Amino acid sequence: MSDNPFLLPPDARRAAAAPAPTTSPAPDRSGYIAVPASVESATHRIERPAQGAEPEVVAEETRVAAPRRWALTLPDGARVELAGPTLIGRDPARIESSPDAALLPVADSGKTVSKTHALLQPNPEGVRVRDLHSTNGIAIDTAAGRTLVPAGGEAVAPTGATIMLGSFAIRITG
Repeated sequence: MSDNPFLLPPDARRAAAAPAPTTSPAPDRSGYIAVPASVESATHRIERPAQGAEPEVVAEETRVAAPRRWALTLPDGARVELAGPTLIGRDPARIESSPDAALLPVADSGKTVSKTHALLQPNPEGVRVRDLHSTNGIAIDTAAGRTLVPAGGEAVAPTGATIMLGSFAIRITG
């Protein structure tokens, strides 16, 4: 018998599908089927207490791994993969602190984006955004509200956030 809680023995599958026979044949324990985690998993487990003791509830934490690949969705609908540090602006130039950063020029007809506006870096929690002393600043909009990034400062934009470079909106997807 398997100790895997996500495997259901074949006789349990048959018992649920058919009425119980009057004579029970020997259970077939030769194979198991996989049960999806959403069906079988639980957030709490109750262990049998010692005689006369109260049951102990043990909480199990489920963690969802952060995406390893990030993408930017530009206002025109173009999707750009963020593979590493990227300098973004109307005509971005290399900077000394990130000489190997990719350059991402964007077309901003309103000219609210500086020539080299920001440095974007993939991060396990989202996209780290550093303001490069831009003229019109950076804001990060999330469901929780708006975060203003100070000149020369940085903040993390999580999945689903919108980074505002001036009035140029970039959506973060994972």
